[in-house]
Amino acid sequence: MHVLIAEDDLGTRKMLQFIFEQHAGYTVAEADRASLVLQILGEQSFDLLVTDLMLPDMDGLELIRQVRRTSSIPIMIISARTDIPQRVRGLRIGADDFIAKPFDVSELLARVDALLRRVARIPRAVGNGRMAVGSLVLEPDVQAVELSGRGKVRLTPSEFRLLLQLAKTPNEVRPHEELEQAITGSSSGCAPGELHTYISNLRHKLEPDPSNPTLIETVRSRGYRLAV
Repeated sequence: MHVLIAEDDLGTRKMLQFIFEQHAGYTVAEADRASLVLQILGEQSFDLLVTDLMLPDMDGLELIRQVRRTSSIPIMIISARTDIPQRVRGLRIGADDFIAKPFDVSELLARVDALLRRVARIPRAVGNGRMAVGSLVLEPDVQAVELSGRGKVRLTPSEFRLLLQLAKTPNEVRPHEELEQAITGSSSGCAPGELHTYISNLRHKLEPDPSNPTLIETVRSRGYRLAV
């Protein structure tokens, strides 16, 4: 998981970095102002934005509004501003959760884990036409998919159409006929056995162990599903 921390207080920022890296094993990037957050999000993909509400160059609520114009990245607010109206405003304009300072480390990690589990089941736009689902970011413009912690993988147009069809409804079984039509882009589908070949190709490109797939699962006699 790749986390971006927006916090102007150096001590708090480093503490959060330590928590996410050492306790959760996440990769962390940092920003001490809102303008840098927007710049970084325009250049890289992240699984979570953790932000304070008091940033030196922009109110945290305004930052969330601007992020939400182009991205559905999960957002958690961590702030000393604990009054109910502030919490409600943050959630209404696009934040997914709010935790008050000072916080308990175990509660923070549990809530982040719960948030990421929720959003992993929902495909979301992350800007520039890209779509994120689970640990994958699909990039239609370049027929590629970015895997968290593994970088970008190029796919053929047919492979990309197949993966995109699976990603539209993660964790749901997609029938063979539907996936065959996605490969060719037409209602005629593809030749017998061709779907299995494309699934195998995707597994070799995306799975850590293609012989024991955990991302693209076979559901016997029904089809395949993208497990996130």
